[in-house]
Amino acid sequence: MVKILLVRPNFKIRQTYPPLGIAYIAAWLRKQNPRYTIRIVDGLRDKLQREDFKQIFLKFKPDILGITSMDLSSCQTHEIAGIAKAIDRNCNVVVGGPYPTGAPQEVLGDENIDFIVVGEGEKAMGHLVEALTRDRSPSLIKGIGYKTNGKFVLNQPLDYIDDINSIPFPAWDLVGLKDYYVFNNVPVPVLTTRGCHYNCIYCLDIFGKKVRYRSVDNLLQELILLVNEYKIDHITITDDIFNIDQKRVMEFCDYIISLRLNINIFIGYGLKLEFMNNDIISKLKEAGVYWVTYGIEPASKRIQRLIGMDFNPTHARRIIDFSTRAGLLTEGIVAIGAPGETEKEIQETIRYVNSTGLHRANFVCVSSFFPKVKLRSLPRGTHIENSNRLPDSIDFVCDNKLKKIQKKAYMSFYCDLPRLWRIVRITKDKFRLMKELLSFLKYIITGQYI
Repeated sequence: MVKILLVRPNFKIRQTYPPLGIAYIAAWLRKQNPRYTIRIVDGLRDKLQREDFKQIFLKFKPDILGITSMDLSSCQTHEIAGIAKAIDRNCNVVVGGPYPTGAPQEVLGDENIDFIVVGEGEKAMGHLVEALTRDRSPSLIKGIGYKTNGKFVLNQPLDYIDDINSIPFPAWDLVGLKDYYVFNNVPVPVLTTRGCHYNCIYCLDIFGKKVRYRSVDNLLQELILLVNEYKIDHITITDDIFNIDQKRVMEFCDYIISLRLNINIFIGYGLKLEFMNNDIISKLKEAGVYWVTYGIEPASKRIQRLIGMDFNPTHARRIIDFSTRAGLLTEGIVAIGAPGETEKEIQETIRYVNSTGLHRANFVCVSSFFPKVKLRSLPRGTHIENSNRLPDSIDFVCDNKLKKIQKKAYMSFYCDLPRLWRIVRITKDKFRLMKELLSFLKYIITGQYI
């Protein structure tokens, strides 16, 4: 009997959502072979430390360890791999997620890591597990990397799963949703599409350039399962661009309304402003959406051209204003510090954001974390020094000067009494709001989040 342990490391992050990626991997592996013994361990939720992982490995004794890793959790990923190999050198250690996708050679440079899965993980992990259990060579498995005779090998990219309706729903029964939802009151992530045809220079293209859609019927089946089986009434849609097909968005909302699912929806990532209009906003609100997140690109046209974006600030302002009037909590993800962007251009973006009706803003420093990202090939020009380098600390991804600009941006945005009052009025969970305000105050004073 093959034992597979899937792990998310514990690392510093402000919000803990259920681990969607390894829940999908577990579901795929279970469908592939129901006789696999699979366990999911979320170090982030359970705040697991080195000794905790050691005890888990000693008791479960996995044949295969799969670690999902972001760049922010890279140090913990290598530590966990080392713990596993110290206990059992024969355990096959596999790392997937954004970190190995962006820096494959760096990950495989660790002697304790045997394989990496690059990009979309289900098929590649499934084929790799099958090869390992049958003692077959991994040389023909697309979408993985490994070492042979001390040399780094990255196989051909895998073929993406065209029919994503064929992917089983995440194995939430192995995760323990109640431990997130009841005690932390966080939404359950739902992915309705995979892929994005845009060419943003800082994107890792994990799901490829072709947009693949789940059918509305397939989506509703998952939502009904979450509501009936797990008693969930709060989800977050995590697509790259949820509204790329406007007709599909309207259809999705109409079905939720007709079924009276009474579910609260947070769209935490991709809502493309150029695809938004008043009808869609009104329909989202009617369907139970209470929080929307828009991408706010640099205000400078020069920088927009450089990073491959086309942002219309006039249209964006109209959409933001209508969203707030419709009663939606409206947040902006604001990109600052692109290569070549001057401090004056950064301030232009900050002033624009402050002038909008956004309730919340998340100022994100554009950084070239990984060698494969196209940022690396751009001319540097005039920019905030070292703004696109990742320091050893995982708390921030920008240099001291950009960090100071970021801090002042938060202060100028949130230290606005009318805006604060609008935030208080629209936020239902006042306890969570108080925690976030305390976290923000600590950030202003110390530069670190709680």
